[in-house]
Amino acid sequence: MNLRPKRRGSAAFEQLAVIVLVALTGAAGLRALGDAAGSAIATDAGVASSSAPTAMAVSAQAGAVELAGKAAKVVEDTSFLADDVRRVRTAKWAGERVAFGDDANPIQYALEYEGEGPAIANAYHPAGVTFAEWDAMDEAEQARRIAQQPRDGFDHVDWTTFVRREDAPSLFRDRLTKDGARWEIKTHHFVTTLDDLFDGATFLADEVWDGGFHWHASFKNDPKWAEPLLAYWQHAEEYLRLEAVGADLANVESPFLRPISDRQLVDARALLEGGEVGNPRSRFKMHQVGLRGAIYTDPARMGFEIRGANYDLGQAARMVEATTRVLERPRSARIRFNDGVAPYSVKDLAGVVHTDMVPIPDDMERILPTASDSHFTKDKLYWRMPYVKWES
Repeated sequence: MNLRPKRRGSAAFEQLAVIVLVALTGAAGLRALGDAAGSAIATDAGVASSSAPTAMAVSAQAGAVELAGKAAKVVEDTSFLADDVRRVRTAKWAGERVAFGDDANPIQYALEYEGEGPAIANAYHPAGVTFAEWDAMDEAEQARRIAQQPRDGFDHVDWTTFVRREDAPSLFRDRLTKDGARWEIKTHHFVTTLDDLFDGATFLADEVWDGGFHWHASFKNDPKWAEPLLAYWQHAEEYLRLEAVGADLANVESPFLRPISDRQLVDARALLEGGEVGNPRSRFKMHQVGLRGAIYTDPARMGFEIRGANYDLGQAARMVEATTRVLERPRSARIRFNDGVAPYSVKDLAGVVHTDMVPIPDDMERILPTASDSHFTKDKLYWRMPYVKWES
């Protein structure tokens, strides 16, 4: 199966842009885009013009520059993104975005994609086989070769012996990593635009399809914004956790759905305020949204790891976009996680006491006894949370 990497800057797209510009500005105005483009356009009687531009032509040239940007928006190619992602995307996805209004603090993105299925053959292949040989095999032969690969001490396939296919995006690392029996695809350190992040994610969803995503958005911490960032972390984590429990009550037993404890909130506040806590790599990791430290290229960076938006790219796009907006403007950002919900202000999240005793809806009554008996929590207190009123 011969895959083709997703491409945005194709010749066809460039030609389409030129056609639109000609229609909007005329041949004279097109000279503003460069001599090569202008000389390719014939004027009166098919003779190429070499005379100095008139005042009218100068005016047309000035207009062409402005229209060029508008035309680019008209023909902007977003076909590299999944449909659900395109509905979330804004023009800002094409550029770098910065935390706290500081141009020296770019938000950096990364993803991990974990799975066990044989569709990994569409993105990686054993190092002992050339890409051409691998590409010529049918799926049955590829599956047989995978089964013959070296095993680790637990008799799992050693996925670290697999290399990226030549036609898979270079966004991803050259070799797989592994987590137990599962293979794991990771980005090369980070990307700086959401277009690049979700371009890679769309490729994986289309071509590999049997894994689940984790999403990272990292930033250089500024203690000034500890309060809204802490409130957002609690809010986003609670949203994904209650959604998972609502989808299947058995999820309340999952070690990955444990509520954030009071002790963790104290420690997370200290970390965001510039203090130190034991092992920031994993202290706040095992939640639907993790707060991470000491794992990024710059030790001064922290990040939100969205661990609960695994399979729905539209939901993931909304979560990552909301996280980005909070990092851009923690005082005034307006966000939403659910499609169709009116955006609400981040400042309204601060000061919400998530462990208050509040009226519990009928369907939650069945969850609480289960939670109290589960292996990871001793106290129902942490399940007595208000409904996330903003997302309903």
